[in-house]
Amino acid sequence: MKHLFLTGEKQIGKSTLLRKWFDRIDAGISGFYTQKHMSGDGHLYVHMLSAERGDLPSRDNILFDCRARDLAAASERFNLLGCSMLHPTPATELIIMDEIGVMEEKAALFCEAVLHTLDGSIPVIGVLRKESSDPPIIHSIKNHPDVTIIEVTKENRDELAISLPEILLPYSHHS
Repeated sequence: MKHLFLTGEKQIGKSTLLRKWFDRIDAGISGFYTQKHMSGDGHLYVHMLSAERGDLPSRDNILFDCRARDLAAASERFNLLGCSMLHPTPATELIIMDEIGVMEEKAALFCEAVLHTLDGSIPVIGVLRKESSDPPIIHSIKNHPDVTIIEVTKENRDELAISLPEILLPYSHHS
């Protein structure tokens, strides 16, 4: 297994599971994760944060306003922020992509960077939103020859939290 993506229903614990795994490893990490954050003016924003730098939500890393869901503006932000976060540093041993969904659909440069990263030699661990109909980027990730998909369910999430996937074992604190 070279790359691993988690999928499953909304709020099932995909990103939480990913964070639990990363608490148990020691590796140079690059990539991104997304986080919702309520601003002082009552807007719920989604931010793209660097997995490497441990960013906090700010105006500089807003992807989109959840109320507006402006696909064109979000695409520009994915292209601007996401592409740079997918360039590994010399210390990068793992790349995180948490999470990829429908809002990336029109971000051609970002989608190209995601697929280029999957063609590379550095392992990727990520989260895919489960959509009623997969946008092209999710379809491409799911069908990439080096990608394994695990569906997170209420029945398996506790077991998955205990066991590290094969891709993470070399970086485990307790080998």
